[in-house]
Amino acid sequence: MLELAWAARTHTGHRRSRNEDSVLARPGLFVVADGMGGHAAGDLASQWTVEALNIAASTSPITRLAVLEAVRDADARLRRFAHRERQGVGTTVCALAVTATGARERLGLLNVGDSRAYRLRDGRLEQLTHDHSVIQELLDTGAIDADEARRHPERHVVTRSLGADVHLEIDWWSLDPATHDRYLLTTDGLTKEVTENHIRDIVRAEPDPHRAADALVGAALAGGGRDNVSVIVIDVVLVDQRVAPIDGPDPLDGDTTPRSTSRSAAALDADTEPSVRLR
Repeated sequence: MLELAWAARTHTGHRRSRNEDSVLARPGLFVVADGMGGHAAGDLASQWTVEALNIAASTSPITRLAVLEAVRDADARLRRFAHRERQGVGTTVCALAVTATGARERLGLLNVGDSRAYRLRDGRLEQLTHDHSVIQELLDTGAIDADEARRHPERHVVTRSLGADVHLEIDWWSLDPATHDRYLLTTDGLTKEVTENHIRDIVRAEPDPHRAADALVGAALAGGGRDNVSVIVIDVVLVDQRVAPIDGPDPLDGDTTPRSTSRSAAALDADTEPSVRLR
């Protein structure tokens, strides 16, 4: 009922010695994860998260419960590792999954951290996820503007990540896809180097997802390439119109909107060293 085409790309960037991003692109599930931590811990964090989600995708159909449990399992594994090794470790994760609701396939979108999902529909690019970051909190309260955000000293600090807090909060949305939609999952190696207008122009101009993915990574590298960069471009080729669309949240989904928290959060810096911000 739902036909997709996709392309995934990841690059270490110009300034990092290793790639701490991990990417999964397989039928029914697409994931980007941006690892954080000293030594090789960031690599492990993102890899373990992608591995857990890959196992969840082996179920047919893929369920919201399986995806959420995979993320929670990865989070628990990372917290055990951090306790044993006495070092901070964490990862963001943004995932798009094809889930079934009765006879209709929908898209489930999951996010923790500041990796992002966008949707291009009818030429308009929309950010679907909401960053869990110090910068986003300051933007939300009006304390800074977008120009100040690009230069802020805490622009790399996230307020939510796997491995950082015993009380993991996961944002989840259920989406009805439409033919010709284009989705973009990306780590912040793209969004901190390339403006949203430039991202929009690239994903609108390149009809082939492979060329679009290459162009996005190329733009991030041309913008400085100061971080690892990973992107997945997913095109909705066809939605079977014989199945009536479902309006609103998934009937089995009690957690389809983002949740915010005012509690203190452990924040891991994208420059690989853990930091803690108390609010």
